[in-house]
Amino acid sequence: MECRRIDDEDISDDELGPDFDYEWDKDFLEKFEWIKEIEAGKRDQKQLFNNSGQMPQEKLNLLKEFCRLFENELDTLEKAPSKTVEKIEKQLYLYFISLENNKIFLHADFEKDGDVIMNECKEQYEFAQINIPRRIVYTMVINDLYDINKYVKLFMNMFGIDDTRGGCYTDVKLGDYLRKSIEHEKIYQDKFSTLYG
Repeated sequence: MECRRIDDEDISDDELGPDFDYEWDKDFLEKFEWIKEIEAGKRDQKQLFNNSGQMPQEKLNLLKEFCRLFENELDTLEKAPSKTVEKIEKQLYLYFISLENNKIFLHADFEKDGDVIMNECKEQYEFAQINIPRRIVYTMVINDLYDINKYVKLFMNMFGIDDTRGGCYTDVKLGDYLRKSIEHEKIYQDKFSTLYG
């Protein structure tokens, strides 16, 4: 079978065979009927309010019913025993790991033995394979995942970008765009510290 481009001017639609035989005004455009359905849905949404800017009574009653059901669901959740929540929730920790060559790695994980954490870190990250983990110098509870990168960048600013890794910054060599972003944030932090520190 010969491969041809669809925009090849030497080929007519007839030569492509019955699988490619379309009545462009009908068959082809029918494939996009779902777009009309979406647009109709958008028009229906716009009709949520009448010309006076008020919600029609039928839709208002439906909204009130939904709110009532949702309120009941919230009441049920509040009355549920807290033990089920405790079983599901696990505490996340940030481990500050001292590496060889005066490097540091910040690794987020659940509570585990220190040796396990250092071995997993070494297995997962090339930076920790080049600079072997020596010991965990500090551990803190993490309540917000954004805190991980916050502390990584804080340590990068204190000890150097090339000497610190963790969070989203685990590559041995950081891309220029990441380095510039970290340096830009450091300039802002230094300026803010000077003004209000």
